[in-house]
Amino acid sequence: MSAWVIQVAPGAGVAIPDAMAQAGKLMGLMGAVTLLWTPLFGIVLDRLNRVSGMALAMLLAALGYGSMGFITSPLDNAMLPAFALLAIGQGSAIIASVTLVGQEAGPAERGTVIATNGWFGAVGILIASLLGGYLFDVFGPWAPFVMIGVFQAAVCGFAVIVRITAPGGRVD
Repeated sequence: MSAWVIQVAPGAGVAIPDAMAQAGKLMGLMGAVTLLWTPLFGIVLDRLNRVSGMALAMLLAALGYGSMGFITSPLDNAMLPAFALLAIGQGSAIIASVTLVGQEAGPAERGTVIATNGWFGAVGILIASLLGGYLFDVFGPWAPFVMIGVFQAAVCGFAVIVRITAPGGRVD
């Protein structure tokens, strides 16, 4: 996000320090949206099969990340709804993964499974940073976000397949 803001600031006639201040406000807004959204989504997840919840979360994440492909400038306040959707999708993906892992891992190995989930998340961030940096340079600042949106859509599709082929039930 910061690199995107720095790239568009000169063309928008905004000094880079002022643009970074606007980016900070944007990140603060996204944090507030996530803070408000995640408890609400947690209530939704408590009422759904965990795999269905994961599919829903990945759909929201795919929409949020994918919407970045339509951003004309991260400095344009008209784009705030797309950034709010990004925050909703990001928060949903995080809480759904922890919820699913927490349910499926047995008590004896839950800590190890959750740590492994976090480790693979970190590896995913490293790979996404490498690929995203390349896409940023080749296609534009929106491209890393859209790439993550495509990955989220694939996980959503996989979750739907799992839900159809192994329906399971809701575990209380």
